[in-house]
Amino acid sequence: MAGPISARMLLECPVVYDLIVGGFGRDASIEYLRLMAVREKEVIRRALEPEALTFFDEYRRIMFIALDDVAFYKASSIGEQILLHGHLTKDILVGGGLTPMSQEFVDRVCFAAAQEVAAAAERGHRSIRIAIPCNGLSILAMEIGKVLKSEKAFSRLRKAFGEALPMWESVALAELSVHTVPEAVLANVVASLPPGSAGYLLILGTEGTQFTYRRILGDYNVHIMALAEEEQALINRAIVASIGDDPREVSLYRTEVANRIVAPRAASVTGLIVVEACTDFHFGIGVSSLEMFANAMVDSHYDVMVV
Repeated sequence: MAGPISARMLLECPVVYDLIVGGFGRDASIEYLRLMAVREKEVIRRALEPEALTFFDEYRRIMFIALDDVAFYKASSIGEQILLHGHLTKDILVGGGLTPMSQEFVDRVCFAAAQEVAAAAERGHRSIRIAIPCNGLSILAMEIGKVLKSEKAFSRLRKAFGEALPMWESVALAELSVHTVPEAVLANVVASLPPGSAGYLLILGTEGTQFTYRRILGDYNVHIMALAEEEQALINRAIVASIGDDPREVSLYRTEVANRIVAPRAASVTGLIVVEACTDFHFGIGVSSLEMFANAMVDSHYDVMVV
């Protein structure tokens, strides 16, 4: 936080409403909500301490809804897997380089998001932030924002879903902003670097995640370490194991990733920053992109109170 705030400043701070599109996987969505709640409580308690005031949840200025309707988003692909295998395979995962996002998938997520934005706007919320606590689906978050901010794109969506989709006017009431995990991570990394120095990142995430980080680097003086094909394949297997959450498998992959990918680069690059850029990772061998994102979402709102 940039400086001290008071209880009165808290109560006078405008409310922001977060639409958290999750379920990719669900444990990460729930952990994101927990991390955000913890960070927000810390901020509020610091504001109340000077006057020895009691904490109440009503001081919170971030409202939210978690939209975890994966059964709706992926109805077609789930149905296909039932027909082909009778069970799910890693092909059910989308947007991370394992399986590309279909237009139907994108449209269904945008449709569900539009319903929630309209409902929040009708309750009087005007500042609405769209966030997906997933590195690999950052492009999807941007797409939701693009569709919900464009009357033309929204009209195309309404033709597909008919009257079940809210009217454009109800969605247009809201001031929408889109927030992604990679942007929060890069901003945090750059802020931590000494002036004029370069940052070196090792991104432990899917191919799609690697691409997203490189895409948004812009003018940041940050270099992303390249991965060999077999190293990326190892990370992909580690992601699938982490989603399954089998302790033995997770432990084995943690050791393999640490020894084969992290250790050689840490030995050759001074100040290497390892980013666990899969929100299902809890390996403890790098900084958590999920925690960085939760902290950034809280701090960026409460910082508006500090002059």
